[in-house]
Amino acid sequence: MSRGVVKQIGAGSLYRIAKALNVSMESLVEGTTEATPAVAPQRQLLNQQLDRLDPIQSDEYSRLFFDLLKVAERSNQQ
Repeated sequence: MSRGVVKQIGAGSLYRIAKALNVSMESLVEGTTEATPAVAPQRQLLNQQLDRLDPIQSDEYSRLFFDLLKVAERSNQQ
């Protein structure tokens, strides 16, 4: 890639490189060095599990989880 062998690189490859370097894809592409904040262990596990699913299933689980968080937040406010 840096030697000019690879002319184009896919978004998936960029994502994996950015993740391995602990930087955002934006900073990887723009060349900035701002590291992304550390992700808590349970959040990492959740992200890994969602990444293993196909995109439609992952999106559906994310939506359900978000709905659950909204219900929990309402319960905490009462």
